[in-house]
Amino acid sequence: MRYAIAPSDARVEVQIELTGESDGDTELGLGRWAAVEDPSVWIDAVTAATVTGEPLAVTASRSERPPAARWTVAHAPGARFVLRYAVAPPRPETIDVEDQHIFPRISASLFRGVGNLLLLEPLGDAWLAPRRIGWRFVVPEGTSVACSFGNAREGEVETTLDDFRHAFFSASPELRWLVDDEGDRDLRLAISGGWSFADDDLLEAVGAVLRAQTELVSDRHAAEQAPFVVSFAPYTTPPRGYSFGGTGLTDSFLAVASPQASLDTSEKGGRLLLHLLAHEMFHEINGRRIRRESPEQLVYWFSEGFTELMAHRSLVRAGLYRPEQAEEAGQRLLDEYRDNPARETPNEALVAGFWGEPGLRRLPYQRGFVVGLWLDRLMRAHSQGARGIDDFMQAVLEAADERGEKVSVDRLLARIEAETDAADAQAIREVVVEGAMPPPEAFAHLGTIFR
Repeated sequence: MRYAIAPSDARVEVQIELTGESDGDTELGLGRWAAVEDPSVWIDAVTAATVTGEPLAVTASRSERPPAARWTVAHAPGARFVLRYAVAPPRPETIDVEDQHIFPRISASLFRGVGNLLLLEPLGDAWLAPRRIGWRFVVPEGTSVACSFGNAREGEVETTLDDFRHAFFSASPELRWLVDDEGDRDLRLAISGGWSFADDDLLEAVGAVLRAQTELVSDRHAAEQAPFVVSFAPYTTPPRGYSFGGTGLTDSFLAVASPQASLDTSEKGGRLLLHLLAHEMFHEINGRRIRRESPEQLVYWFSEGFTELMAHRSLVRAGLYRPEQAEEAGQRLLDEYRDNPARETPNEALVAGFWGEPGLRRLPYQRGFVVGLWLDRLMRAHSQGARGIDDFMQAVLEAADERGEKVSVDRLLARIEAETDAADAQAIREVVVEGAMPPPEAFAHLGTIFR
């Protein structure tokens, strides 16, 4: 199947060509992603035709099961057809600053969006398997393009629909594409806008973080991965002061920043920007390669909290943070945790409440960060200093890469018990499952882990 993407000033036209179901009815859908509850309201002008142009009937419907919005195309059994539609997302000035990196950006100067909110997907178990999926940008001459899979106007990859749609797609006359092949894993930077730093300075910082993260987890499969792509652009409607946002995607990371953003770690803004980059880049390991069992909110304490800890460790290892800067940032998170009114909420409540109350949205980052500190302390005590959190992450990553193992609360706790003992694992269970507060020695390990 192939997607064609044609951005204009305020909307993007999308075309999908695929071979339909053998029963003559192919259902496609679009559902919630991140903080966007119903992106289907942006969809308009849905039509379908055979590959020779004869119109086909398209029926729109709603489902109680995700994805909620669905379109069914009636076609000859097993026939190839083309579906076309337009996407017109809200204007940037109507979107909260903290969500601007999630929503598609469509203007004369820059198009950038995530496939989860732009690309309809055919539904059914038969579509879950990896397949050849192609893309094509339809843009004027002189427009540069980039996506999570490279900077070619047209190409294809062998992947799943989930991974293909969990990718960014971007086009702009001012888009620059930079390459760094110095580490075990190749790096690409797709950057637009003007900044206080040179493009090469950002590439160097991101490359240092990527190499540090590869080293921390002793990633034996880094060279086998596709190049990692960072998409970096300014806010459409710049907020006052420093502000940043980003999200990890397939083999990539999408970031947005205030125009005055800096890489100077003597400034708070520079430290915050580098932290954002390190956190979201580590999601390539803990989030994409290490996958979560459903409901995934139950292991956000691991995928977000441990990622928060490893992000700070990687910044220190990369030489971008001094240990005391990582400790200062970690202390703020510990203070937030103690002050969070939702701090003792049981883990199960996150399944329904994560995207609602702010305290619940922050809780997995805070709780998981402290559990990571605690686990590092316990592992070092049980191994006479030979093993720690980096070794734990390496073992989880290798189980994911080599056996396809997904993480769940029970699997993580079983691995924790193997690294410590039954009593320690039970104490951690009481924190991550029941909502108990960790002991003081867990918090105190902050003063050791970055040294």
